Amino acid sequence: MRSPVPSGRGASRRSRGHSVAVVMIFSWPEITPDVYDAVRQEVRWEEDTPDGCVPHAAWFVNGGLNVMDIWESQDHFNRFIEARIAPVLKGELGVQSDPEPKFYPLHRRFVALASAAPAPDARLPRQGPRQLRTETRMSPQAGRRAPFRPDAP
Repeated sequence: MRSPVPSGRGASRRSRGHSVAVVMIFSWPEITPDVYDAVRQEVRWEEDTPDGCVPHAAWFVNGGLNVMDIWESQDHFNRFIEARIAPVLKGELGVQSDPEPKFYPLHRRFVALASAAPAPDARLPRQGPRQLRTETRMSPQAGRRAPFRPDAP
């Protein structure tokens, strides 16, 4: 997969040895809802969250897949694709085409309270606000994600 990264502020921080969170977007007309669901069930990224993936959103336009993710770095995305997605998508399912992901340095992230929880079948869960707040924040220890606790200092 080709992965262009715009030059600018994000590139300069990366060159100083810091990883930069990125927004990744792509469209992939060949991937239908059935193919997406088959890969999702096999890879189980919702149950075994990929290292470095913050949120993932997928939708279909004219039957083709569109994705928007935020990753801790472009390398995290590339490792996930190579280790977990490609063996299923290319190997087991025989998909021939590739998307052309685009990466942009993340400036800021906001997760609305109600949208932070998983929404099966695109419906919001019917729970109270405290139960919905599942945002993660970056912890200083090795760039790992930690659960967001509204009452934590």
